[in-house]
Amino acid sequence: MNRRAFTLLELLLCIVIIGALVTLIAGSLADARRKALGLRTLAHLRTTSTILHLYATDWRDAWPAFAQPGGSSTTIETSRGPLVVPFYFMSGLLWAAAIADYSFDGNDRSPSLFDAEQVAAQGGVGGPTFLLSCALFADHQFWTSGARLGHSQWRGTRRFEVWRTDKKALLVSPFVFHSEAPIRNVAGPYGRFVAPMAFVDGSALRVYSGNLRQGIMWGEGTFPGTFHTFDAYAGLHTIDGTRGTDIR
Repeated sequence: MNRRAFTLLELLLCIVIIGALVTLIAGSLADARRKALGLRTLAHLRTTSTILHLYATDWRDAWPAFAQPGGSSTTIETSRGPLVVPFYFMSGLLWAAAIADYSFDGNDRSPSLFDAEQVAAQGGVGGPTFLLSCALFADHQFWTSGARLGHSQWRGTRRFEVWRTDKKALLVSPFVFHSEAPIRNVAGPYGRFVAPMAFVDGSALRVYSGNLRQGIMWGEGTFPGTFHTFDAYAGLHTIDGTRGTDIR
């Protein structure tokens, strides 16, 4: 019995179909992996938020505020050696290292302190942890247009000072701002992306950039001791500080 062989055209058509299927499957797997990492990041944000609330409970409702207000650096003794905080508002970046002995058994490199996509992309923990909102390190008037005076308004704040706990960011993932959109300059928009954030009420959400409220455009300003001179990340430099909101 004669068997008809595949023609060259049929073979090419099969190859094209198989290639298309592989592309579709690979894309679906990548999307599924990214969604899983996004859910893990939200879980990390909730866990870290809970730790911060436990800290506040033990410290008379205060958020971690360990640097001395002003232009000079602050040195904190930890089990891993001295931790130097060169700028007052750098507290939002180094907060985990500063309270690691108290809240993290001395380990400020725990994966739960990082964006899961960041950990996957880097093959391990590295870079900045979740950022603590800079708005928590100054009086609300410091974040109000026309009322900013400087060092005299720098201080730690307390939970009860936050008016809209469901809309004021507590923690922000910096990874998304580097990986999906350029850092916004003082004149430009944030761009299109989804930002993982934890809020003071304990919730954690992936917020579409169109729903983010712009912070103070010049960040903390140019006083000695400031860290950001522009609003680098959503949720950090909230207009009206603890009385303001970061999402619409």
